Amino acid sequence: MAALYGTKLRKLRHRSGWTQRQLGDRVPIGHSRMAQYELGKETPPRDVSDALDRLLGADGDLSEPWEHVQREAIPDRARK
Repeated sequence: MAALYGTKLRKLRHRSGWTQRQLGDRVPIGHSRMAQYELGKETPPRDVSDALDRLLGADGDLSEPWEHVQREAIPDRARK
């Protein structure tokens, strides 16, 4: 799910014509963190995901799947 989220984020950013740095400046987060989100290596906090959704005009395409992405990020050994 994190990889799908990242792919969607990258497509939306490209559609907007922004670089990772330009989008990150608007959130504000660093462009290296934005790269980690797009690669599916990190999951943004809820407030960042909501901000990205608004800025990119995603109409919930980033905010709605956030819980599923976040749930997946918890290692199996930590789930009980």
